[in-house]
Formats: sequence, C-alpha cells, structure tokens
Amino acid sequence: MKISGLFIKIQLLLIFLLPGYLFSQVHTSYLWHLQQPIYWPAQSTFDTTNYQTVYESHWHKVNSGATHPENDLQEIFSKADRVAVYQYRAKDAVQSLLSYPEAGAQVNYSGCLIQNVNSLAVNSQWGYSTGWQNNFITARGWTTTANKPRMDIVGFTMHHALSPLLSEEVLRKQIQAHRHIYNQTFGTSPNYSNGYWPAECAFSERIIKVLVEEGFEWSIIANSHLARTLSDYPLSFGTSGCNLDPPNKADKVSATGTNWWSGQIDGRGGAFAAPYCYQAHKAKYVDPAIGTEYLITVVPMCDLLSYQNGYALMGTGDIDAHIAPYDNASQPSIVLLAHDGDNAWGGGYDYYQNSVSGFASSANSQGYVPTTIEHFLSTHPVPSSDIVHVEDGSWFNAANDWGHPQFINWIWPMHTSSQEFDTDGWNEDARNWAVLVAAENLVEMAEDILGSVSIGEVVDPSSSANHAERAWHH
Repeated sequence: MKISGLFIKIQLLLIFLLPGYLFSQVHTSYLWHLQQPIYWPAQSTFDTTNYQTVYESHWHKVNSGATHPENDLQEIFSKADRVAVYQYRAKDAVQSLLSYPEAGAQVNYSGCLIQNVNSLAVNSQWGYSTGWQNNFITARGWTTTANKPRMDIVGFTMHHALSPLLSEEVLRKQIQAHRHIYNQTFGTSPNYSNGYWPAECAFSERIIKVLVEEGFEWSIIANSHLARTLSDYPLSFGTSGCNLDPPNKADKVSATGTNWWSGQIDGRGGAFAAPYCYQAHKAKYVDPAIGTEYLITVVPMCDLLSYQNGYALMGTGDIDAHIAPYDNASQPSIVLLAHDGDNAWGGGYDYYQNSVSGFASSANSQGYVPTTIEHFLSTHPVPSSDIVHVEDGSWFNAANDWGHPQFINWIWPMHTSSQEFDTDGWNEDARNWAVLVAAENLVEMAEDILGSVSIGEVVDPSSSANHAERAWHH
C-alpha cells in the first residue's frame, strides 16, 4: 500500500511538473486575412505622385462621372462587418482569449488595405475614423506567458501579390514595402513579425531564399501540399477525394502518412495524414547558382477545417477523431484555422464574438491548448533534422484551382478555343503576366540606372521621388 501510494504521488507530481513530456497535446490557433486591393490604380489627381486609393476612386465616380472602377466601392467598404474588423473587431476577439495562457491569433493586414482604410478614415467616410490602428497596437501589446504577442500581425506583401509567381526582386520589394507601412502604422515595438502569410497561402520552396533574407523565420503553408507529397497518399477522385490533378511523382517523398482521413466541402477537400500534416517542419531551398541552402520553418494551416471554420460554427469532433489520437508529444500538432477575416460568415459578428471564444473553450475543455504560432514554436521548436518537401500550390479555396501546383487560377496557360495548350493561343492571365514581366524589366532598369531606391518613396512617393521610385510605386 505504501509503495502504491508513493507511486501515485510521483505520478501526480510529474503530471504537474512535466505535462509536456507525459502527454501529447494538440494546439489550436487562428489566422485572419484582411485585404482589399487598389481598385483603380490610375494616377491620383489629389496627389499626382501616387495612385488612387478607395476614397479618391469613389469621389471621381460621384463627382466627375468616372466609370471605373466598375465595383461599388461604397458597398464593399461600408459593410458593417468590414468597418468593424478593419478597425477593432479582431482586437475584441483576441481579448476574449486572454484567460488562456498562450492564446491569441495571427492577423494579416495588407499594405494596400492600410492605404485604403487611411483614405477613408482621414475623410471620416463610411464609419472609418483616424486612430483605428490603435486597437491593433493595443492587441499586439498583450503577451502570452512566453512574452509573445497575443495578436501577431504577420508579414505580407504590400499588395495581394502571389509570391511564387514573382521574381526575387519584386517579391523583395513587396515585402519591404509592407514592412515600411506596417511599421508606420502599427509601430516597431514589438518588431515586424517573424512569420509570413503568403497571399492565397500560395507557397513554393522557390520563395524561401527571399523570405529568409528578409528576416522571416516561418511561413504558413496549406497542409494539403504536405499530404500530397507522402508516398502513401490515398488518391481518389470525387466526393471527399481529390478535385485536381494527381500529385506529380517528382514531388513524392519516401515518408508515409499512415493515419489518413478525408473530407470535402463545396468541392474543396482531400486526404490528410496525422500527425504529419499538422506538425511544423522545416523546408529548404538550394540556390542553384551558388549552392547555398536556405531553411525556413513551415507551419501548416488546416485546409479543410479552415474552410469549415470560415463558414459555420464548428466543434472539435474532427480533431478528436482524426488528429488528437495520433499526436506526438515530442513534436505536437497545431491545428491552424486560417481564412479570410472579412468575407462570408467568418468575417462577421457572430464569428468573432462567439465562435472564436466558443471554439477555444471547447478545445481547452478537451485538453487542447489555444496558442499563437510564435508561442508554439518557441516552446516546441522544430528539430533541425525535420526537413520536408512542400508541393507548390495555394490553399484550395479558389474554385477551379483547388490548390493546383501550377497556380492555374492565376496563370492558366494559353490555349485554343477547345482548351488545348497552344503557345500562340490566348488566356487573359498568361498575357497579363507577360505585360507585368515586361514592365518589371523597365522598372528594374530604371533602378539600375539611378541607383538604390528608398522604400519609403516607393510606398508613398513625394515630389522629390525619382523615376525609379515612382515606377516601383505604380
């Protein structure tokens, strides 16, 4: 009896002192993507060194008979839910998580959205007011028990630029421009985020070099592009299966997933292996010119569960059944729910005010840990030997692309009227990229001739900005 009692006491002591070593715990977190583009990037008449932002574009349509953009900008920006989340509702949602030691969320706020909101706020238009950014600054100041921001406003591009389709120089400028306006808007304490959210969660190992050189330590990826590399990926088409081309054999690795489950919503879905598709790993890019290796941590978002979370209330049922039973205590799973934070039900009042706190409560009651990515990686660093391959592609949200590894939603190849590939054929996207690449060549030549450019003048050109800075801006 004495030995048995002592054993129980030792067990209880270990439970309190070493829970991470005894028990496997799934972690949960969020990313909310906030973005509105420059709808009509013609030269501004209010400030002739800049392009138009939303306030001016709307003003021209109302006051001078402009026909573009065709979009109803007032309808887009005056939606009550957008007015709220672009200014304060994300903060309110994070505040509802403060009772959990490491809980919070990642927020993605594009540079062009900052410009658009500022243009409305300074003119007191449609419910926007100056000082809106203070809510985000306040939430960034709240910290977890590891002294990490409760709201991590992650790195992004200045505009909604699809990272894998950009040259290194354009991607670098996009990130630097975003960092500049981010620091102006949200401050430099804490510093610019260590994490990167690629537009549409579109990732390729080709962008790792630029991300690392720009100071990022981790990037979010879609977990479908981990699943599709595994040697035992259960390929099936149709309902609850694959809705795009099968994985390229060149993307296959020797590792197996073993614990597979599948699902599909609105044509979006696939098969996922636990814990592999829910663990942070490292990915690598080797510069072919010099042989230098660049490593970055990749944090998988849950493609299927993220889509569900953006459209309806959800519980922990799928985590309980398909993820938690296979969790690894030495390298625990993170269930990252990433989606638009300003569209559909996931951008509305009920989502931020009820679903966020409700799901965190349910997760906590199941023994899961609401967290932030920065906190999670600081307490569960990825082993340096855990280097995986990530297939090219985006999240599967874009209809008719479904996460295709060739990004066909954004660069569908040229084709004939019968959809057969033809280099002399036509496609708006492919031809559009040709124009952009040709323009980029001229802009880079201008910079080469004039020397280095100021990123501040690229973001907001003054009257003294040189032609290269103005060219990069436009």
